[in-house]
Amino acid sequence: MELPERSNLNRFFLPANTIQTAKVQFPADRSHQIVRVLRLQKGDHVCVLDNTGKSYLVELVELDAKSCLGEIIEVLTNDTEPKTNVHLIVALTQREKFEFILQKCTEIGVNRFTPVFTERSIVQGMSEVEKKAERWGRIVMEASEQCHRTRIPHIDEAIPLKQSLLIDAEQKLIAFENNHKFNIHSALSGSMDEKIAVLIGPEGGFSQQEVELAIANGWKSVSLGPRILRMETASMVAATLILDHFGELD
Repeated sequence: MELPERSNLNRFFLPANTIQTAKVQFPADRSHQIVRVLRLQKGDHVCVLDNTGKSYLVELVELDAKSCLGEIIEVLTNDTEPKTNVHLIVALTQREKFEFILQKCTEIGVNRFTPVFTERSIVQGMSEVEKKAERWGRIVMEASEQCHRTRIPHIDEAIPLKQSLLIDAEQKLIAFENNHKFNIHSALSGSMDEKIAVLIGPEGGFSQQEVELAIANGWKSVSLGPRILRMETASMVAATLILDHFGELD
């Protein structure tokens, strides 16, 4: 049997309990996507992922819009996850901007997101944030499928900036436009398999008091360059520079 080019396969993250020794039972929402949206046929191949780094080449053997069944053909081992664990802590902002950050930074290779409330955050209410959690999860899952990641980044609950400063990481960076002394490359040290946390502020930037509090808690203030970046751009640039520093984009 000639197998399809794997880079062209539709990819599906599924709960581990749907993946058995030789079979995959697709839940209703994924079955609907397979039959009604993608219009795949019996005998077509897809890639199924369990969010642990494992992926499976699966042949569709039973098609139903409410429940599809697949047969595992091969266990795949091509883990595309970076060894460097980038934790992006980013100020809450308008819906479209925050979702853009989640999507693009997932594609770049960020491993974890923490939304934070800062002095100048546009969004301040926890109830408003809680309504968006499910949608955020769907965005990072779909982005992970699209860019061929084997793990979905984790999204924490939103917390105050002061609480985020206590997050555990080997290296902690805060992007601050008024720092012209240290850039990310000069601030980073150590090996690639470390957890690197980076703080990105809101449209109006961090206040001087917030930066001083971060530094007092062991964070390094770094520059992202001589130009003032939008927070969406700053998030992507910071993640890219960190991964590039450790050779993760080679």
